Amino acid sequence: MWNVAEQPHTLIITGAAALLILLIVRSFIYEKFKWYYFLLPIIIAVGGFGIDHFIVTDKEQIQTLLGSLSKAVENEQPQLIDPLISEDYSDSIHQDKEIFMYKCRASMSTPFIKKAILQLQDYQINPASADLTFSARIILEPQSYIAKSYKEIFFAILKMKLTKNNGNWEISNIEIEELDFQKTGWKDISSYAY
Repeated sequence: MWNVAEQPHTLIITGAAALLILLIVRSFIYEKFKWYYFLLPIIIAVGGFGIDHFIVTDKEQIQTLLGSLSKAVENEQPQLIDPLISEDYSDSIHQDKEIFMYKCRASMSTPFIKKAILQLQDYQINPASADLTFSARIILEPQSYIAKSYKEIFFAILKMKLTKNNGNWEISNIEIEELDFQKTGWKDISSYAY
């Protein structure tokens, strides 16, 4: 379903089209045409800019969350990951948030990930929850154990479930689907990552 907040530039294009129509109509009936008729396309276009600037959509909030997660991982700051994780977090290997955060702190105690580039592939956003699929290109620190024994760059496909809590999106589940184009999961990599 079309949502004006997701695509505010449509209003800007509509305003430009309305202006063009008004100019054409004005050329035929110049005598009856008033100057304030031109306010309509201006109001439509300004409305598009206003919606784009002032309304933050769920998708924009989720992209901000992914950006914050990526920066926290790159900078090895688990204290910045903690507020992004829901209190009822669980996945196939971590039963709750405490275990997940403990493993995050343990893996980030030494330099591990140099750069994490996340790209949203697919998403389904509902009023209180969201399901995401995204790809990650992960560049490891050259001195890390995995970089020395395996390789420095790899690709992953992850699925994430989010829940909305007090207007903020929080991560309630992360599952690894693929690692270097091979099906895998948390259990397959847990002995290497921690």
